[in-house]
Amino acid sequence: MILKDNTDKVVELIKKTMNGISKEVGTTLLADMQSGTPVLTGNLRRAETFIVENKDNTFKVILGVDKSIVYAAKVEFENKSYMRSTIDKDKQKIEDIIKKNLGGAMK
Repeated sequence: MILKDNTDKVVELIKKTMNGISKEVGTTLLADMQSGTPVLTGNLRRAETFIVENKDNTFKVILGVDKSIVYAAKVEFENKSYMRSTIDKDKQKIEDIIKKNLGGAMK
């Protein structure tokens, strides 16, 4: 019986899965962040976004606000935290997304 090395396929599947997890986490965090953002004109809420960064096989979800919204930091740090509070509140959701996508491998 000849064994075939599928390492490259497995590595690609893991990367694809991790990218999908990262996008789902980002989408969830963004939706929850937007729902907790104080609204006067709606510009801040509309300017919120996320990106998924993969550097050296380390996946990061980066939440942010378009730099044209100069008052975003003031709202976050002086008025009402909408980013930090969302991340704190959603820790269990993030864990659940990871578990769901890894097929229960994390127990």
